[in-house]
Amino acid sequence: MEKEYTYPAFISYSRKDQKLADKLQNRLESYSVSRSLLKKYPHLAPNFYPVFRDKTAMKLDCLTAAIREGLESSKYLIVICTKNSAKPNDDGKHWVNEEIETFISLHPDNVHRVIPIIFRDKKTKATDCLPPALRSDRHDILATDVQEKGLSHAYCDIAAKMTNLNPIQVWNGQWRKMILKRIIAATFAAITTAAGIWWYQDYFSYHHEYFADYVERNTIPEGIAPLKEEELSAHGKCYRFTTYKHRLHMIEYCGADGKLLKHAEFWNADRPSLIKHFTYSSTTESPRELTQRTHCDARGNEYETLMFAHTCRLPEGGIPAEQTSSPSLGTSIRHLAILKPLEQQIGTLRPDNTSIAGYRLIYGKGGKVVEIACFDMNGKLTVNNEGWAITEIKYDAHGAVRYKLHRDANKNVCRNKRGYASMSIERDASGQMKSVTFQDENDQPCQTSEGIATITWEADTAENKRRIHFRNQNNVELTFPSLNTEHSPEQLP
Repeated sequence: MEKEYTYPAFISYSRKDQKLADKLQNRLESYSVSRSLLKKYPHLAPNFYPVFRDKTAMKLDCLTAAIREGLESSKYLIVICTKNSAKPNDDGKHWVNEEIETFISLHPDNVHRVIPIIFRDKKTKATDCLPPALRSDRHDILATDVQEKGLSHAYCDIAAKMTNLNPIQVWNGQWRKMILKRIIAATFAAITTAAGIWWYQDYFSYHHEYFADYVERNTIPEGIAPLKEEELSAHGKCYRFTTYKHRLHMIEYCGADGKLLKHAEFWNADRPSLIKHFTYSSTTESPRELTQRTHCDARGNEYETLMFAHTCRLPEGGIPAEQTSSPSLGTSIRHLAILKPLEQQIGTLRPDNTSIAGYRLIYGKGGKVVEIACFDMNGKLTVNNEGWAITEIKYDAHGAVRYKLHRDANKNVCRNKRGYASMSIERDASGQMKSVTFQDENDQPCQTSEGIATITWEADTAENKRRIHFRNQNNVELTFPSLNTEHSPEQLP
């Protein structure tokens, strides 16, 4: 029965050839016998791990006990033959030659297991790289010359000698493994390339989504009640969100034909028909933080640019009472300024014709705006052209606006220029408006300056339309010749 060895091989080398020894050891320890050969020769070891290699610089007069034990416990001796190993070292010791002689003395019947591998240049003879112990006329020790066979074939020769197989068998097995690896690598590269192309096209393409409404979460609008394209004609109006580079690029309030629509004055006068030119922060701390956006009317004309300056995070307990009229609602304050396109100057902030220099938006825990306050150039509360300085907003469970309340510069509840202090909105299960009622300073029903107390919508299933009804406090229906009552006022010019 053949002796069992601890190490498949022992590498003998000159310390000046340490890089070659490192490469050879890594190559041998990472080598694995192909599956086809293992099936044909089940007695073969699947790999050559571990390989013994002494990494110390010996300065003694004889081989250490560890080296002798390694030589005795190794099945093969692989000798790296170079001009350095063919001669003694600087101390006059020829350790490579002694390791060869010791291995032969320990394995006298297995001298053929000494495997020299010659590394030389074209000007150097192969015999000049052999240590003295290998220069004698021995036919049982055959060297492998890397210069003649090439590095890959030389490694296959070593593997063939260590497995007692024909080098062609080993080479064919390794070639099949290499082809398989290349096929796997090519497949992976193809999949990666296809995924990269898909991601590139997806990243640099415009994507459209349709929603019945939207809310703002930390200055960034977020759509609610998504609509499918086949639902657009029945719904009649929608918000079309366009994303580019996985970021919000534009919001359009439009009809099923894609044309921009104008919002009704009663409850959505502050909503633009088109929001574009979204600019995001370039800082690594907040790469998706919005810094600027532009509002346009239904004709696509720009009328204001919002510049979001900074955010001041506050504790969960709320905002100090002196900063907001709703101290229990907010968790953050975001300041912004308005720049008119014709008055825009670098480093200069100019108010519009109502002396509004900027807004303070207070966001609730869900990221939705719960309060809007108007400020002048001196940072004091001021009334805007709609007659209010502060608007408080409440939302339903789906995130749609259900209540708005106006306050003056002294934070007292006040009526706006349309004659009401607050507005309540009721919606149906699909999120469409069902009714709107207006209240005074005491939260009692009132009429707007047009005499409107309630607005209701009624579905006309026969004509697939929604009819709108205006009524005063006496529940008398009002008619406005300039209004098309077959559609929502949000679609009216």
